Amino acid sequence: MADRSSVCMLIGGTIHRRDVKKLRDAAIEDYAGINYEGGDDADLAEWIDNAPSHDRGVLTFTGSEVSWGRFEQLEAVCKELRLTYCTQSDACSGAWSASADFWEPDIEDDCSICFPCDDDGMPLLSTQSIRRCLADGTLLNKLDQMDRIYRFRFPFVIIEDPEWTAERDRLDAELDEIDAQGGPADVFADRRRAIINRLDEMGA
Repeated sequence: MADRSSVCMLIGGTIHRRDVKKLRDAAIEDYAGINYEGGDDADLAEWIDNAPSHDRGVLTFTGSEVSWGRFEQLEAVCKELRLTYCTQSDACSGAWSASADFWEPDIEDDCSICFPCDDDGMPLLSTQSIRRCLADGTLLNKLDQMDRIYRFRFPFVIIEDPEWTAERDRLDAELDEIDAQGGPADVFADRRRAIINRLDEMGA
């Protein structure tokens, strides 16, 4: 059985509308929720769309009793879509201490940066790390990095795709027309099913 802890994941950066469903599907697969409560597909869709109005304009997912203290699918999708994230995990007794795990597209080796942190998510440095940074002259850079992670000023922005939006509107209109036709259900059943499937693929 996996060790577990509570998790808060902050996500920022620019995403195309066509990729929002991929992010939402990852959240569902990770059982990531809203304000430490679950959310269905519609709740998560609204939560993502309204991210610019959240604190700092950042998209936030949370969860209690999260396996290994990570939203693994969300982290993978964020890397694929080049979204910056910070996963803040509470301590798990006997397994790990509270930590902040940060990743952004500019990180050279594509590995996240991890710091132990306090209960408020502030990254910490051990005395050994401080001495090492003093010795190699990197302490100020390290402190700037910690402050940047803690403040996480990476707003989440959705870019509308004109072609995608046009297709969605056309399919919505066709679906409304089919539903208004009446008559035998099987006449338009196949086309209606195809439209719904396509809209579902688009996350519309």
